[in-house]
Amino acid sequence: MGTKVCLVGGRTGGQTAGDMTGLAVLGGVALALTGAPLLADPALLEGDAGFGAYLSAECVACHGAGADAAGIPRSAGLERAMFVAAMLDYRTKARPHPIMQTIAARLTDPEIAALAAYFETAGDRSGQGKMR
Repeated sequence: MGTKVCLVGGRTGGQTAGDMTGLAVLGGVALALTGAPLLADPALLEGDAGFGAYLSAECVACHGAGADAAGIPRSAGLERAMFVAAMLDYRTKARPHPIMQTIAARLTDPEIAALAAYFETAGDRSGQGKMR
């Protein structure tokens, strides 16, 4: 059996080095050759959107309706996997932004999953910029 490879947020996903063909590991998230994140912990994509709505007040203060005008990306409508990947990158400091690093560091995995579920269903991102 090969060595286990850590894919997401410091967790071992159970993949061996031999299983990693066609993947690149960037910022704690495995990326398929298509660039889509492949998360080692599928539970991170199964959050409770109702709990996410409850948690979202701090997020929407900056990433809500007026965000784009201020040059801040909106969270509404962001795909779950992309939201989770971004938050895990902030948590591990692979993505630079001191405020977001601090916020992500205090979120648990279930809270990140819940926020991802909520924001994916919270609105349309057509015409919106990329999440930083």
